[in-house]
Amino acid sequence: MRILELTGEPIGTGGQEMFIINLLRHIDLTDLQIDWLTPYYCENDTYRKEVEDKGGRVICFNLHFNPGGSRNNIVNPLNNFLKKNYYDVVHIHSGSTSVLALCAFVAKWNKVKKIIVHSHSTGLSKSLKHYVLRMITNPILSMCPTHYLACSVDAGVWKFPASVVRGKLQIINNGIDLNLFAPDETKRLEYRKMLDISDKTMVIGNVGRFSYVKNQEFLIEIVSQLKQRRKNIKLMLVGVGETMNEIKSLVVSKKLTEDVLFIGGVNNVYDYMQAMDIFAFPSRWEGLGMVGVEAQAIGMPVVASTAVPISMKLVDDVVFLSLDDINAWLGGLNRDVLKSHVNNTDIMRRHGYDINLTAKDIRVLYTQDRNKN
Repeated sequence: MRILELTGEPIGTGGQEMFIINLLRHIDLTDLQIDWLTPYYCENDTYRKEVEDKGGRVICFNLHFNPGGSRNNIVNPLNNFLKKNYYDVVHIHSGSTSVLALCAFVAKWNKVKKIIVHSHSTGLSKSLKHYVLRMITNPILSMCPTHYLACSVDAGVWKFPASVVRGKLQIINNGIDLNLFAPDETKRLEYRKMLDISDKTMVIGNVGRFSYVKNQEFLIEIVSQLKQRRKNIKLMLVGVGETMNEIKSLVVSKKLTEDVLFIGGVNNVYDYMQAMDIFAFPSRWEGLGMVGVEAQAIGMPVVASTAVPISMKLVDDVVFLSLDDINAWLGGLNRDVLKSHVNNTDIMRRHGYDINLTAKDIRVLYTQDRNKN
């Protein structure tokens, strides 16, 4: 069988890409070839090599990425590609409702038998633009896909028609490698030493693409004010993205260059998370918030915005705070957390966040009814 993983964003180091690469690493590839397509570009050569090493291809159209703008420019290149390349399954991942609809339509037009749309996120508010977009995409999303997946009910509700959510939506836990995302004191000491972080310094961590959604500027203000209360504190930011230079300029203007660590895009995020003491998650919206799940697996406390779905909480040491209440955040992050991480592996597995279980479920979805015409 030929499977196409299609992402509506560039291939980088985000949660969506992490889901796909984790799936590829753990799924039984017997009788399967999995390719990965983006209409944009690949920023992650490690992921490209992993796909190729497992017999797949990474296909990039190298279009200009315009988040929040029209995505209609993906239609003709995708149509031409699917005319020339046969796939049994097209699995579409995107934070954009229009991308899910457009790609599903093109796949249907090209007679792909199994078309899976996968919602990985929600949005900020139901604006007029959101309602207009839903009016346009709902008929396409009702007719073209054969299967509907989401990381949470909220993520499904945000993108799919109500009739789909009621009768066809399947929640797929974004499983993680629990061997990698488990407390490791040796790694913790190694990475703190490498980053020149003393034992007495509390590290607030955040992982995510630098973007309006992830709201890193909020954390810069938090650290600026926390520095007035305690000296031994650092903020570690892992990721890349369109607002990164803006955030770096903000750090300079607030004289925090010695207090904020920009790690960049790395493929071993779990190693850097070992060096963190508390995870700050101020997103303006999230479908589930997988990095919050990963932080809980590592065993550190999590302070999240109320825009992160409550279903992200799997252990007790998770709190949700309003982004309008900066004093609550200052209190929530100003804690004595310089201690070993808690081992939550068994809890993660009981909640179904083991990538091995997720990979089995996805393989069943790909291969069921494979002999039907």
